[in-house]
Amino acid sequence: MYDPTLHLRAEMLIALKRQGMPADLLLRMVVHLKHLCPVCAVEIERFANLKSVDEILWLESHSIPHGASDRSVQRLERQADELARRLATLPTGDRPAALAVGAIRASPALFNAWLRHTRTELGADSGNGESNARFALRLAQYLDPETVPIHQLIDFQVEAWSALTDDALRRAHIGQATLALRTAGLLAEGGSGDPKQATWLRALRNGLARADRSRADGLTHDA
Repeated sequence: MYDPTLHLRAEMLIALKRQGMPADLLLRMVVHLKHLCPVCAVEIERFANLKSVDEILWLESHSIPHGASDRSVQRLERQADELARRLATLPTGDRPAALAVGAIRASPALFNAWLRHTRTELGADSGNGESNARFALRLAQYLDPETVPIHQLIDFQVEAWSALTDDALRRAHIGQATLALRTAGLLAEGGSGDPKQATWLRALRNGLARADRSRADGLTHDA
């Protein structure tokens, strides 16, 4: 039965593409629908954005193989950086959708590239810090525990929660920063014990303590 409320979704098109639907047939279908329904036309535009990410971004491995040449490592990192740049152009809500439907695949290389992007944005006070850090956390949660060592999975989550802490401190949201930093610290107890990570957490704790003192001083002056 015809249902005028049933519209196309970008995720449906991604699923069809993943199932091996011929590209020419898929193209004819979306062109046909785009001219028939303005609601479907919007979703087709979303699909086009997700597809452009998909075309470049099947990274060659979930992690850089042990003993890989410097050239291989650099090539993988360049691919991941390019994907991170493309992801940054998508609307915030479309990034998790791209992960959920398999338009992109989470990998340690992509996580590290996105984390670099997130920290750059935090330093520039772009206003995207929280959404970027939350997507970093989503990437960490999508990593395959069968191919990525558990301590590395935990380290990635610590990095994401640390970025959330940093963003909350910059926005003077002390409660959010406290919660995020507490989570990062608890997770770090099961991680690799990376000294750089421990130094970063210590710096965040010092920053939070300074913010707490500043807030307390402000309340005292107000009184």
